[in-house]
Amino acid sequence: MTRPIVGRNLLAIVVALGMTAACSGAAEEASGDVDSFEVSTSQLYVTVSNRTGSSLLDVKIEVEPVGSATVFSSTYPRMEPGERKNFPVQEFRGEDGTPLNLRVHRPRMVSVSARNQNDEQFAMRTPWQ
Repeated sequence: MTRPIVGRNLLAIVVALGMTAACSGAAEEASGDVDSFEVSTSQLYVTVSNRTGSSLLDVKIEVEPVGSATVFSSTYPRMEPGERKNFPVQEFRGEDGTPLNLRVHRPRMVSVSARNQNDEQFAMRTPWQ
């Protein structure tokens, strides 16, 4: 006796719809002064490049993990025009001094903010990739 194929097809359709729904989450995009900074991420570094054409002061980089209230940050006093700086992941700290550990926290967003010598503010957010 043969089994009806309808059950298998129905199961395949349900699985396909479930996978489509899980993957169709809204993708986050970069926002803010995206022309001012170039940000790239890896397992070892967050790399920031100054593309503003002027020196930046009080550069602050923040890593926001998924589902966590803790934001991990690192600062740098001055970046020259065109300068590219690697910020080691282990140097990012929460407000209580907790280090960012990629085995424990899954980063979602990276924010960069700074000001120039004329107190003009620059800021951007981009997804961790």
